[in-house]
Amino acid sequence: MAKQPAKTFNELEKSGVDKDDQKSCKEMAGILNDLEREASALERYIRTKTKEDAAEFDRARKTAWPMIKALLGIK
Repeated sequence: MAKQPAKTFNELEKSGVDKDDQKSCKEMAGILNDLEREASALERYIRTKTKEDAAEFDRARKTAWPMIKALLGIK
């Protein structure tokens, strides 16, 4: 799902852009990777309906959301 955009942000970060842009690229790549984990966990939970997969989805969601909020400036 999000692997190519995350890879692009990682490549852009290393391309010589200024420090602020490097930081933003690194943050966005991390968020995309976390969203990929969240989506995969949700797909597993939909298939299995197990408590373990529900818990994994919840952990992934709780990891991604604070970073998204910070990037967007949501309090």
